[in-house]
Amino acid sequence: MRETVAQSHEQSMHHRDIVQDYLDALLQEASLSAELEETVCAPADISVRSVSEPVPDDSSPAQAAAVTRTRTTATEREVPEWGRQGFAALLFDVAGIKMAAPLHSLGGICLIEDNLQSVVAQADWFMGLLRWNDRNLRVIDTARFIMPERIKDNSHRAQYQSVIVLGNSRWALAVDQADESTHLASQDVRWKHLLGTRPWLAGTLLNRLCALVDVDSLTELLEEADHSSSSLKEQH
Repeated sequence: MRETVAQSHEQSMHHRDIVQDYLDALLQEASLSAELEETVCAPADISVRSVSEPVPDDSSPAQAAAVTRTRTTATEREVPEWGRQGFAALLFDVAGIKMAAPLHSLGGICLIEDNLQSVVAQADWFMGLLRWNDRNLRVIDTARFIMPERIKDNSHRAQYQSVIVLGNSRWALAVDQADESTHLASQDVRWKHLLGTRPWLAGTLLNRLCALVDVDSLTELLEEADHSSSSLKEQH
């Protein structure tokens, strides 16, 4: 019995270490990318420029959209206004990673339906349309969009139980479960201070193995990725 408990504890700690390493890697990657961009960017008197550098084939849709978007030369990322004081956050799970998003930026939560309306010739991260409150929500495969490096096939989709609506947008995230909320202070978050290639990542929660999502940035990335996907289809 003691061996079983010890093995279970060891497995739990191993999983915790893996998740912590992944979250740390996200923040480190963002910092290194931003530092590299700042090194090679145009002189400081040019305030805004359009970036059109090639995107690696193995980059995520979110990273690809981030690379092609217009950026300022100053790559420092300020703590968002909503994060400078206490805020309520929804906690949810995606492919073994716990995530959080500020409640004020969300439009609602509903159960995912087995009969999502499929749409032909869409990106692999697009799951289908869901009718909700007289709106057609575009449901995305959250794991495949923002962390494809953890995804080998579509088996993870069987774990999706709910969708989280992003504000008043047409987008909704498929998630494993979303049944907990918490109140956070600004000092509870290890904020990401450089833009990097994952603008959707606002930071990580210090006392939890949890990534904090910047909903506005994620919505922008989805619109840009969708526009890029539509442009490619028109070319073919």
